Amino acid sequence: MSNKLQNKTPPCVLQILPRLGVGGVERTTLDVSRALAGAGWRSIVASAGGALQDAVTQNGSMHVTLPLHSKNPATVLSNIARLRRCIREHRVDILHARSRMPAWSALAASRWCGVPLVTTYHSTVHTGPAWKRWYNSVMTRGDVVTAASHYNGGRIREVHGDFRARLEVIVAGVDMDAFDPVHYTSKQLSQLRESWHARGRTVAMLPGRLDKNKGHEVFIEALAQMKSPRPLGVIVGDTAKASGRVYLESLHQRVVALGLESDVVFAGAINADDIPLAYAAADVVVAPSVFAEPFGRIAVEAQAMQRIVIASDIGGFRETIRTDPSARTGWLVEVGNAEALARALEEVAALEASKRKEIGQRARTRAVAKFSLEQMCNKTLELYRQILNTP
Repeated sequence: MSNKLQNKTPPCVLQILPRLGVGGVERTTLDVSRALAGAGWRSIVASAGGALQDAVTQNGSMHVTLPLHSKNPATVLSNIARLRRCIREHRVDILHARSRMPAWSALAASRWCGVPLVTTYHSTVHTGPAWKRWYNSVMTRGDVVTAASHYNGGRIREVHGDFRARLEVIVAGVDMDAFDPVHYTSKQLSQLRESWHARGRTVAMLPGRLDKNKGHEVFIEALAQMKSPRPLGVIVGDTAKASGRVYLESLHQRVVALGLESDVVFAGAINADDIPLAYAAADVVVAPSVFAEPFGRIAVEAQAMQRIVIASDIGGFRETIRTDPSARTGWLVEVGNAEALARALEEVAALEASKRKEIGQRARTRAVAKFSLEQMCNKTLELYRQILNTP
């Protein structure tokens, strides 16, 4: 039992990740830190800093700046000593590592200090060469490993076999209050649609980082195969990285080659606070990933906004989207199949407005029931309590 429980001071959880940029791992870290602080626990986040650092401190947590983003072996070793000092200074009860490289430092520090280590396997579980599997196996070497979906939990077992860590599935969660269409007026939606030049057209939106794995090329090819009038394809994504800009240019070239200049809009990056509005302004959201998403946050966020989702029939999407006719919340299509995506888009476009509304409302009801942020945070805190044997 932790010494914290004997002297009645609040337990402390130290979450560890490379940076605090804007992404699913970072947002989950922020959400859990907020829940910890709200429950009266002491919450610390260690990272190299980033866009969400101020949000961490504003929610009542502490941020410790460490070079946890580095893959330099000397820095990784030095981070062990840094984490040990942090554990002693702040009397940390639980370490929670959310990325592989810093997890190696966290594993050594946890064993040295006798502090339980929780890991969350946010990333796709790759098979890869033996050395890569060994490197990734750090996420199963602590006391408890959590997965954001049953799919990813199964992949962890499949790839890493037997390991001593306890495996828990804590389904990822979305803030259902932030992602609620009631917050937006018809004027706001019209203004955003006008900026996309979408007047009078069905809008099919593909949000997410500009990465070949996200299936932008499949989406563009699908639009080219559709009968007229085809929907307006809106691609929303960050081009901050050089690789993203190169990829964006290749997508522009493909659009021109297919004669889709008036049918595809590259909307660029959207502020995180405005993402729900973008979902609300779309008619259908597509997620044609060509690799297995461990969870697939986009599908849940869009469904929370009462939008129909068409996604690849792979990975976490199979858990977040219902396709049986009596309970449908979206469509799943064959991975990489532009023709199948085109047919699904045509099927959605042909639906009567009342049917679209029915599916959208059902999608939000299910999202709230199964994928809420509150549910995810409650289960995470319950896991911490079990580890510390405290009510």
